[in-house]
Amino acid sequence: MSKEKPGRKRKLAKLTEEDYNQISAWSGDGLSETQIATLLGVNISTITREKKRNEQFAQAIKKGRYKAVQLVANKVFQNAMRSK
Repeated sequence: MSKEKPGRKRKLAKLTEEDYNQISAWSGDGLSETQIATLLGVNISTITREKKRNEQFAQAIKKGRYKAVQLVANKVFQNAMRSK
């Protein structure tokens, strides 16, 4: 008999390097953690829990966001410099 509570969603399977790269790309494309959870087929609470447990998972999300912010900041700077 399974020890899981009835109605529980499945846990994240062991993620590969390719999975982490995909999560980072989704995050960099501006997807929210809720949207990433949907794409992974898990609940947002699983994402929150996994970020606490798995540093590589948390870093994949942070890395994607950082790249997106960096790209936007560079574009804003370039546009500001052209305006002068």
